[in-house]
Amino acid sequence: MVYHRAHWRVFSTVDRTEGGSGPARWVAAWCSLSPRMTCDEIVALMGEPSGEYTLSDGGEPQLWWAQDQYDFRVYLDIDDSVLELVGDYDALSAEDRALLPCPELRS
Repeated sequence: MVYHRAHWRVFSTVDRTEGGSGPARWVAAWCSLSPRMTCDEIVALMGEPSGEYTLSDGGEPQLWWAQDQYDFRVYLDIDDSVLELVGDYDALSAEDRALLPCPELRS
């Protein structure tokens, strides 16, 4: 379930890790992303996001991929161009952190 446009909605009825999406895919793709990419290019590399916020949700527009200790976010401008890539590395083990040589914040 995801909170989308002020309502809880069923995002998917299958395990998010099926079909090559999930933490392994996110970790493999994250450092190859760039703020110069389009949303579609990022989704093609990361897989379908775990959720999204829009202006109508009352927050900053963003896509996110989150599960367990992993949390990756792409903040968007009102025209859906990418403003920032933000990874929350705080909960990662040293082993997981070593797989992400890029900074937590890229803009």
